[in-house]
Amino acid sequence: MDTCLRWGGGGSVLLRDKGSSIIIVFSNAEIELRQRSIIVRKTRVAGVEGAGEEKKRGKKKYVYVLLEESLSGLATSCGLEQAVIDGFEARVTSIGASPYLTVITPGPYLYDYVIVSENTVAAACSGKRSIYVDRDEDAVTLYFT
Repeated sequence: MDTCLRWGGGGSVLLRDKGSSIIIVFSNAEIELRQRSIIVRKTRVAGVEGAGEEKKRGKKKYVYVLLEESLSGLATSCGLEQAVIDGFEARVTSIGASPYLTVITPGPYLYDYVIVSENTVAAACSGKRSIYVDRDEDAVTLYFT
């Protein structure tokens, strides 16, 4: 089942429910949220910050995937700003002219939430978890243990 949310100035972002995962679809990227990993595909990644030395603030660790190009919404328009899909809670907000998508994950997931901005994919998890990065030519995968 696909759910459309408003993104930026007239575009949209698609959330595709795959049963065991959610795929966030932009015109120039896909972000797959799995129970133990996050995969960023179909876009060039400038770098990953926070994995290995993990940026820890209080009881949380944060990891950031920095994108080389801004995420673009799909050409279809959509009026929804929030949705609940299979235990995921997704909400689009705008600060100034910049849209942000926040996805709160269900309980069994090893990370708590993901925030997607035009140039960054950020994830937060418990400070007790470790984060590993696998990078190949087509994708960057963050593993949470």
